[in-house]
Amino acid sequence: MSAVKSSSKNSSSSSSKSSSSEADLLKKGASKISPDDVLGLGRVTESYLCEPEANVYGIDFTRFKIRQDISCSFEVRKSSENKC
Repeated sequence: MSAVKSSSKNSSSSSSKSSSSEADLLKKGASKISPDDVLGLGRVTESYLCEPEANVYGIDFTRFKIRQDISCSFEVRKSSENKC
């Protein structure tokens, strides 16, 4: 599965958190990236910030949406394995 790219060209963020880049976080190392680090990103990442093996709780994401305001910009659903 490839990384999701935002359809918005505006990568600036008005967040009060300090802004980090994807490259900065990748240099830091996956085991040291915190939720606050991710919230400080100004845009969607080009790659994953951790390996699939980091999913120690076995969470299976079956669907997710990226929203801007109230409209849905992007939606991904896991296909059913029982399709004919």
